Parts: sequence; C-alpha cells; structure tokens
Amino acid sequence: MTITKRNNKYYCRFQIKGERHHYLCKGAINKQQAEQIESALKFKLMQQQNGVIPRDGKKYSLKEIINDYINWATLNKISYKKDIYRLKIVQEQWKHIKYVDDLKPIHIE
Repeated sequence: MTITKRNNKYYCRFQIKGERHHYLCKGAINKQQAEQIESALKFKLMQQQNGVIPRDGKKYSLKEIINDYINWATLNKISYKKDIYRLKIVQEQWKHIKYVDDLKPIHIE
C-alpha cells in the first residue's frame, strides 16, 4: 500500500495475490481521499480475483496472440521456423479453444 504524489496527482501501488497494480487515484485532492480510492480499487480487484464479479478488459483470442507472436518471432528471432512449427502443433491441439481465458492448467499439461 503505497500512495505517492507527482505533479499534484496521487498514485497508488499495491499487490494482491501476486498481481501488481498501479493506478492513478483520479479525483483525489489529498492523501486521505487517495487512500479511500485505493481501498475501493483493492476491494473491486479482490472480488474479481475471487470470481464474485467478472474481470474487466478485452478477451484475447488465442489465434490473435499466436499470430502476433509469429510476426514478432519472424522479425526478431533466427529460430522463428521452429517456433512456427511448434505453434502449429499448439493450434491443432487447442483448436476448440477460442479465447486465452478459456485455457485451463489441464490443457497445458
């Protein structure tokens, strides 16, 4: 639980169950208000981690991530052909999985 002030804006930084979080305490005029905003953010994030409310954010498709990685590997790695070969196997095994959020530990095993 760290509140910092920069350029007349308050920021909070904390960690919940190994996930790091950094936020602007939007609308906070003083440190007390920033602490209240931080506690509200923590409460919301704990509910999301425990499955009480759904997580915010975009759902990423597995195909999209694999294609982005292949594009990056092609430009940055000498061994990109091996990566493409391995990812084709992954795509074949996980063809029924549409989103990354749908992956379970059993799939990776």
